[in-house]
Amino acid sequence: MERGGPCAPSFFRLSRGLEIGALVLLTVLLVQGMWYAQRSGAGGALWWGVGLTAAVLACVLVPVWWMRERGYDEGSIRNMTILIAVVIAVAGVFAVVVRPALTPIEPAWWYEGEAGRYGIYDDPIPIRLEDLGVSTEGLPYSTSRRSFSRSPLLSKLSADHSCPPAEELPGVQPELGYTMVHVSFPPFYDICREELSWAEMETVEDGRWQAEAVYAGTMYDGTPALLVCWERDLLLIYSDLLPQLTEKQAAAIRETMETWWA
Repeated sequence: MERGGPCAPSFFRLSRGLEIGALVLLTVLLVQGMWYAQRSGAGGALWWGVGLTAAVLACVLVPVWWMRERGYDEGSIRNMTILIAVVIAVAGVFAVVVRPALTPIEPAWWYEGEAGRYGIYDDPIPIRLEDLGVSTEGLPYSTSRRSFSRSPLLSKLSADHSCPPAEELPGVQPELGYTMVHVSFPPFYDICREELSWAEMETVEDGRWQAEAVYAGTMYDGTPALLVCWERDLLLIYSDLLPQLTEKQAAAIRETMETWWA
């Protein structure tokens, strides 16, 4: 200062650092989108991702440029940059952990039964009824829904396995449904666990899984459900066969998950 006093502290470097941090976050999300598009073969999704990223970049840079052109102080610019970065971060986390919509797969063939026409599927899935002690040898199996996404930050698969219609296999029809998640970015772990659980689930002691935590509950139709939590992996599994599952079968399911994500 002219009178020899200390200079006023400058927030220029801080605001610039926040802007760079926001750009780095956007870059990470863009790379994740490109990785997912490459793995899933969704080329169109890649272009949507590039366009969306360009729009978000504009949302970051245009307000900052506008404020600087009109002489706003660096403190105001810093606060605006922080607000934009927080909004982008929340939106990015939501986009990563939100459950993808389950889309039907085309049946491998159709079964003409007495009660109607059934689609029989033959889609490869990691965990099958055989892992719960149900033999489907000689019988077609179905995966009526399947959703799979994989990225450097988070990988997720949802599927179900059921036997043929009642005309072909009389009696109680065994069914298996599950969602398994592999978290490569630790801050997403608790968010994913909250997403997979619901209020009715309670912590239980279940040594079959050798897990850090196990939560038990029931589905809307009364089907037993378990949320099994390991260090980086989560498994929400529901089936009437869960009470009779052995420790050996649980270990085999865990090994199958590790192999699938490898």
